[in-house]
Amino acid sequence: METLIHADIFFFISSIAVVVFVLISVVVGFYLVKTMRDVREMISTIKKETAHIVDDVDELRENVKSKVKLASKFAHAITSAAFIRDILKHGKKKNRGNDD
Repeated sequence: METLIHADIFFFISSIAVVVFVLISVVVGFYLVKTMRDVREMISTIKKETAHIVDDVDELRENVKSKVKLASKFAHAITSAAFIRDILKHGKKKNRGNDD
């Protein structure tokens, strides 16, 4: 009879432990699912913003290339202009004459 009472006590305590374990597991699972949804939304937002940044960088690269080409053409036009060469040549001759 005493063995039967011990078995009943064991099963009662085991049942309470299983119920507590299941409740804790459900609460942890609920928060885990909620967190995973938030992470999924964050990843989706990051992917969208990354695509926007890539587009902006591509646009910036094209703008810089066009500006560099324009500046290069402008600098070439100025340095290849005949009057600039004449000014530079005359300036060097005048400086040499002042040294004597």
